[in-house]
Amino acid sequence: HGINAAAHKLAIWVGVIFGVLGCLLTGLIYGLFPDWGFFRQRWLALKWLILLVAVTSGTFFLGEWEKAMLALSEEYGLAALRRADFTAIRSRHLWGTMLQLSMLFFVLFLSVFKPWRKKDGQGR
Repeated sequence: HGINAAAHKLAIWVGVIFGVLGCLLTGLIYGLFPDWGFFRQRWLALKWLILLVAVTSGTFFLGEWEKAMLALSEEYGLAALRRADFTAIRSRHLWGTMLQLSMLFFVLFLSVFKPWRKKDGQGR
């Protein structure tokens, strides 16, 4: 249970607060201050779409699976590792987390390299 509780705190502070909110903040800065706008650049529009999918899937899937694992580990302790429901949730959570991280790294790639920019250099 302690490991699940620590992982939950780590996911909230590192993944949500610094990761997702950091991407959201940079997206807002890119959209509001330069002449790029929110949807004038394809790379920025894709960044918003991916971020929306990441936040939604993290909230409705990863967060719920994490809460379920935390509850099961609190109730059963180490015996939760032998339960089929716990291992199924843990497997879904692992694959979902890897997909989530892949999406966030791709958003980072978009932010740094800004592909599909316009020829006149305004995409940079």
